[in-house]
Amino acid sequence: MRKIKKKERELTRKRTALFVFYGILALILVGVGWRIYASLKTSVWDGRNRINLVFRSKPLFIASLEPSEAVMNLLVVPDGTFIEAAHGYGPYRVEVIYSLGELEGKGEMLLADSLQEYLGVPLDAYVSPDKKELIIDNFNNTVKIKTQILGTMMGLFKGEGKTNLTRWDLLRLWWETVRLKNNKINVVNLNETSASSEATLPDGTKATKIEPERLDRIVNRLFVDEKIRAEDLTLAVLNSTGKSGLANQGARVIANIGGRVVKVGEIEGMTGIGKCQIRSEEKYRETYTVRKIREIFDCQWSREKIEGQRTEMVIILAEDYWQKLYAPLSSSE
Repeated sequence: MRKIKKKERELTRKRTALFVFYGILALILVGVGWRIYASLKTSVWDGRNRINLVFRSKPLFIASLEPSEAVMNLLVVPDGTFIEAAHGYGPYRVEVIYSLGELEGKGEMLLADSLQEYLGVPLDAYVSPDKKELIIDNFNNTVKIKTQILGTMMGLFKGEGKTNLTRWDLLRLWWETVRLKNNKINVVNLNETSASSEATLPDGTKATKIEPERLDRIVNRLFVDEKIRAEDLTLAVLNSTGKSGLANQGARVIANIGGRVVKVGEIEGMTGIGKCQIRSEEKYRETYTVRKIREIFDCQWSREKIEGQRTEMVIILAEDYWQKLYAPLSSSE
């Protein structure tokens, strides 16, 4: 009898231990599953289409990866390049813009916003190494560049640095970069182009200035999105704010990635709308062009027509875009 009871107690302990073990395992799996789901839900990149990233390195560079063609284009913006910083900061050397924004705890935002508008390139993500500065001393060595980019991605995956990319994004980018052949990494250094010229600042120091029209020709070659170009939808870009120049700035970004902008102008009677709008027929709603422009300008889609507009799509830039460019950084979200 005692032996039977002893065996029953041992069997009960084993069952309890197994129950606890499988319970803990289930909790771990649920936790891992939730993290994967959250990473997918907040993912910046779909893994299929072109992505543009700014690397806060020395010197700074923009990487544009086209996974369908297994090509990565790099645009190097050398230290000393004088650009107009967003949010009302005015002209600064590109290498100090991050530090300016860091005073408000928004260094990455200021850097990305400034480069997007100066270069006329939509930037999907920023990469800011933390523990060890990413220094590229030879952009002719694509093998070394690829190794450094892979190392930076892995460091960010481990939490070493700052980025708006999720871990799932980082894994996919790491894998797509691994797949790149060295001869498929193309580098353009602005210092070595006809768009660059040396200038003397009022304080006597030297800086690099970039000629805007020549810059756009370079950018269009490196960052054009072939899916937008292939859809070839006609676009009108209109400014609803009453503040001059906004439509031209937005149109430049769209044109530089292959959009066919046929009209740029102002629109009356809509002053005060807070958020960008895209208006088109229903059949264009899920086109790649509409989805991409919605991402760039954070627009709402509507089928409502605008009298007198004959383009297939109308983008109405609003107060939120002005805030992104000119509002003090402390007031930005």
